[in-house]
Amino acid sequence: MSLDKWAAFEVRTKGDAARAFDEMKAQIRAGTFRTSPPEPAKRAVTIETLAPIYLEHHVKLRALKSRRNIVQHLDTFARAFPQPLCEITTLDVEQFALRLRKKGRAVATVNRYLARLRHIFNWAIGREYIDRTPFKRGTHSLIRLERENNRRQRRLSPEEEAGILHNATPLLRALVILALDTGMRQGEMLKVTFADVDWLHERIRLRSETTKSKRERWVPIATDRLREVLEWLRYDASGRTKPETARLCSNEVGEPVKYFRSAWEGALIRAGIAPSADVRAEHPELSEPLRWHDLRHEYASRLVEKGIPLSQVRDLMGHASIVTTERYDTQRQEVLDQAARKLETGVIIKFPSRSERIRAAKARAARASAARKPHIINQKELVSRRGIEPLTRRLRVCCSAN
Repeated sequence: MSLDKWAAFEVRTKGDAARAFDEMKAQIRAGTFRTSPPEPAKRAVTIETLAPIYLEHHVKLRALKSRRNIVQHLDTFARAFPQPLCEITTLDVEQFALRLRKKGRAVATVNRYLARLRHIFNWAIGREYIDRTPFKRGTHSLIRLERENNRRQRRLSPEEEAGILHNATPLLRALVILALDTGMRQGEMLKVTFADVDWLHERIRLRSETTKSKRERWVPIATDRLREVLEWLRYDASGRTKPETARLCSNEVGEPVKYFRSAWEGALIRAGIAPSADVRAEHPELSEPLRWHDLRHEYASRLVEKGIPLSQVRDLMGHASIVTTERYDTQRQEVLDQAARKLETGVIIKFPSRSERIRAAKARAARASAARKPHIINQKELVSRRGIEPLTRRLRVCCSAN
């Protein structure tokens, strides 16, 4: 029996299981224990009826930051699969993915939908709502996610960086330098407070509750311009130091920055850079689109170009796996050209000229032609010297003529 299905909370540890079991025994003694689960019956449960339970017992308990996306996925699933969960087949899921692709959804988007749908089925199996999943039969996977090309090649040139900083407002300029010189994610950067800044050791602490990996990490304050930015952000318009509880990314009156998309896109356009593919389609004179997250890519790529090992880049970026870090390792073509030139040893090998190749080809043709004649000549010699009777009419004519 699954305790998650009968308990009023999600059972995640041995202590949770003991607490759920004690509550069940107390309900039995009091005569209030329900012989049937409070959730919909197994045959009647659909994604629409399971969605609020999934949100309450999984998304809310785990405080998932992607709640908005999960709700959007659940709404899409409820419209695509109105039948009970136990009646959804592998073919239904494949047709759902095919419809998404026909609508122009990217491979990564389709994979996110399929991954969430697969998790819902596995979660429902663990709570005994259903007995099987259309994604798997035994140990054999029936539906596999498509391979994604998630390696982005966009790099920020020095000219583009200077253009963005020149056309940005002072506060946006500070945010751009923060992103380029720390590699922090946008969500991490906006949640840093002045209490997280270690001014003595020149480090910024990213608390576990603010990072994507749920792990605390420290980001060094490694450049002079980053130090100037932090000092500028430290004081308000009247020149007083902001309180320790204030956000690092705050305006002149200490109000935290929440959104800056309009300012970012305006600075890009003024610098001649497209903020998105749609904008570039309308204005082809703009350069390749640049996303805010590309600044984090640039941070990692610059570290690698300086010779920093990927293992250290991984820790600075806060990645759980070095495989993720490798996606951020995008070298400029000029750097790759310089790397390839290191193969030069100074040894020169002389190759034959065109005229020499022609003479060599004629000589090979003459030798090949001469190699075909000795067959007849040798037989003529055998006939004339040793008296052997010719076997062919051609040899007899040749020998009689001689």
